[in-house]
Amino acid sequence: MRSLVLIIILALVAGCQEPVTPATLPEHSFTITPDRVAPGDSFVVEFTLQNRTPRALTVTSGASCLFFLQVTSASEPVSIPGLSYGCLAVVTTFHVPPFGSLRVVRHAVADARSGVGAGSPLPAGEYRIHTIMLAPLPDQEATLTVIDPSGAT
Repeated sequence: MRSLVLIIILALVAGCQEPVTPATLPEHSFTITPDRVAPGDSFVVEFTLQNRTPRALTVTSGASCLFFLQVTSASEPVSIPGLSYGCLAVVTTFHVPPFGSLRVVRHAVADARSGVGAGSPLPAGEYRIHTIMLAPLPDQEATLTVIDPSGAT
């Protein structure tokens, strides 16, 4: 009898989760805070999925993370400390609770990294930060503006 009750409970719990597909894409955002910094300043990149439904959502990724981040300036790649990270090659399911959210936050510094040594301050300009999704979600993009000490870009 206990086994039957356990099977029913597991079936109900599993049945209450809806996989995310392009047709059921939840509300999402991709932001940089602050989006204007001086060279060497810290900033935060945040990706959020909002579930505004009474059912749990699942997002399946082909890796242990939802996405990689890529930074470019004038179409050239830039390596910024805090935005490069490793990801395991293992299928992972992320759960978004009913009326909840899933947040991925990366802390970074407006420095350019080249090689193994310490970085150097990013030159003034605009830097496009975009996601390379590893899950059935659209890629996102936001702009970081690095200002020089006089305030010009």
